[in-house]
Amino acid sequence: MSSQIAGMSDAVVTKLNAATLSQPFTAQRLYQPVWGLEEMNELRVSVVPRAIDLGVQDRNTQRIELDIDIAVQKRVENELSDIDTLLQLVEEIIAELWSDPVINPPQSRVVAIRNEPLFAPDHLRDLRQFTSVITVTFRVLQP
Repeated sequence: MSSQIAGMSDAVVTKLNAATLSQPFTAQRLYQPVWGLEEMNELRVSVVPRAIDLGVQDRNTQRIELDIDIAVQKRVENELSDIDTLLQLVEEIIAELWSDPVINPPQSRVVAIRNEPLFAPDHLRDLRQFTSVITVTFRVLQP
């Protein structure tokens, strides 16, 4: 049996891999999405468990918030059109997760999505690599 956040991360991978988006990719759940520069010529989508926040919803209900990062990475030639295309994919991933907010288990739902900064300027400048990280917060209510 896997942890709750690992299970949620797997559900995100399954959802992303089933989605029809503008660019093909195979999302993977990883703990350390580290790639060599030669591997970055291929589009990489990594799903990484990030944080767990526990709280009280009401007298009878516990609130668990699970943060999961989705990294979109690919080497680019710093062409405006290449970056625009990758930003479009980032927005499509956000829309896919937001449009169907209940993923796994049925009592969980997406309550927030952040994409800040939009991309890592130092990766673009130093590595010619587009890197964007989307953080999705799921809320699970349990008695």
